[in-house]
Amino acid sequence: MAAWLRSAAEMADVRVTIVLPTYNERDNVRVLVPAIEAAFADVAHEVLVVDDASPDGTAAATEGLAKEYPAVRLVLRRGREGLGAALRDGYDRARGALILSSDSDGTFSPALMRRLYDACTPDVDFVVGVREQPAAAWGAVPWRVVVQRFCSRVGNWGFQRITGAPVRSFSVNFRIIRAAAWKRLDVRESSNAFLVEMISAAARAGLRIRELPVAFGDRLHGESKFRLSREGPRFVRVALRLAARRWVPAEGVRPPAG
Repeated sequence: MAAWLRSAAEMADVRVTIVLPTYNERDNVRVLVPAIEAAFADVAHEVLVVDDASPDGTAAATEGLAKEYPAVRLVLRRGREGLGAALRDGYDRARGALILSSDSDGTFSPALMRRLYDACTPDVDFVVGVREQPAAAWGAVPWRVVVQRFCSRVGNWGFQRITGAPVRSFSVNFRIIRAAAWKRLDVRESSNAFLVEMISAAARAGLRIRELPVAFGDRLHGESKFRLSREGPRFVRVALRLAARRWVPAEGVRPPAG
């Protein structure tokens, strides 16, 4: 009973919630969660695994981890409704004063998550991770990935000018925001385009935004769920909607970098 009361008291004062959206990421969460626990051992935290009813046993693996790590919680959803829907669910359920979200495939290591957390200083409301990779690496990847990166660069250039947000990368799920700031945003997209809409809404709300350049690695296990042919039109739709209601950046929002 005393242990349960102590655990409840600790969770009531959570500093950061780490949201991991998952679909068929069983092997990755088994590696990632223990590493997150080590990286945030000195910070009051919780790890929220938001699983879209993965058929590979991701939920069962998370429940097993929760028995070993009390800070782990599972949010089991009915099915695949999109990355944005999963993130919004996780953000809304977060109990931390800060909410950090990351891909759950190991692309961003727990050490980088800790850097992101440390970058959210009192003078900032929202920190967005910006992927940086040497140009020389482009020639060593499949043509499909090269096309995706080219489309990403063009898309980011367009979104930067449409929204006026002071970031160079809009579609990366590696970011941290103050919970109080999140509650001020009206973000409705369910697809990956949620990531763009969130930054646009944050800029319109006058949040203090900063970007954090980070290197990114390869997926640990499994295959990427992102498909340009499916997600591309959704990003275009969001771009047209944002362009149609072009706005003047709020006072205090810095101009785009570069």
